[in-house]
Amino acid sequence: MSNDTKEKVFLDGLLFKPPNNEAPEWVLSKVSMKVDEMIASLKNHESNGWVNLELKKGQKGNYYMEVDTWKPDPSKRSQPKEEKADF
Repeated sequence: MSNDTKEKVFLDGLLFKPPNNEAPEWVLSKVSMKVDEMIASLKNHESNGWVNLELKKGQKGNYYMEVDTWKPDPSKRSQPKEEKADF
């Protein structure tokens, strides 16, 4: 399945808002987290104690965060190359 066709996964309890008009230019967004929902969502999506996220910018310029569900394909792992001795 390609990255373009897989279903997008988002964390519950996470909200991005545009900064207020008086915010300095380096402030990209305001982030709000609903703690109970966020903790439950993090636990639901964790793998080996980690949740990988991607911060993205939507077509309308708003920011959002998506769960990175990519996993390496064990069948495509490169095998160590044998080194030939030069004697």
